[in-house]
Amino acid sequence: MSNMIKVDNLWFRYSRDSEWALQGINLEVKKGEFLCVLGSNGCGKSTLAKHFNSILVPEKGDVWVEDINTKDDDRLLDIRQKVGMVFQNPDNQIVATVVEEDVAFALENMGVPTREIRVRIDEAMEAAGILKYKDRAPHNLSGGQKQRVAIAGIIAMRPDCIVLDEPTAMLDPNGRAKVIKTIKQLNRDYGITVVLITHYMDEAAQADRVVVMSKGKIEKIGTPREIFSQVAWVKSLALDVPQTSDLAYQLNQHGYNLSTEAISIEECAAQLYKFLEE
Repeated sequence: MSNMIKVDNLWFRYSRDSEWALQGINLEVKKGEFLCVLGSNGCGKSTLAKHFNSILVPEKGDVWVEDINTKDDDRLLDIRQKVGMVFQNPDNQIVATVVEEDVAFALENMGVPTREIRVRIDEAMEAAGILKYKDRAPHNLSGGQKQRVAIAGIIAMRPDCIVLDEPTAMLDPNGRAKVIKTIKQLNRDYGITVVLITHYMDEAAQADRVVVMSKGKIEKIGTPREIFSQVAWVKSLALDVPQTSDLAYQLNQHGYNLSTEAISIEECAAQLYKFLEE
């Protein structure tokens, strides 16, 4: 599988007098994968995300989007058409007074023909699950609905990759669930590469791979099962684990012998049922 994004020995700091925000980062994001980046506040995960579509560029090292170096100013538009970003607060990305006009905004500025814009915004709103709100004012929508409007605006640009920087942090559980369902559908049904920055472990558990960061460095990369089965280590980084893994871990502290690799509710229930039977 070829790379969507490749990070090669990335070092970055916000000023010459500040500490390094990123230190020697090496990472490959495969085309079509769902990658999650975890870490405590200040670990550098958002700084890393902003390198993926050239909002920031390395002080040392390189970031490649397919075959384009993000330091190449002449290819900035190409990079941002390949990699779209969705941020924590959707209000910062919504610019129009009607939903479908907001979804069309970037396309109009890109000079996409009117007939093509109509097709793209309908497809994008359908994919994001907000087609029925197309004539509504964004400020009248819920937080989760606004976030899906922001996602639709990115989808309309038809990127190969979407980077989402804590898109559910301001949402209630219902809004979070709907946004994550949309993200997974885009990845599964449209083949869009997804990079999700989050501090919700149940979201990370649904990814193909998880990157764990601490103090500007990557500590470990693995599948959710590989990462979250190491409960004590994850907790040592001031992070949490899915409730299923934590339940097994807590029971083991009291002398039981349960696997912390059961990260889904179904797996955890089956393990507990088997344990009780025995």
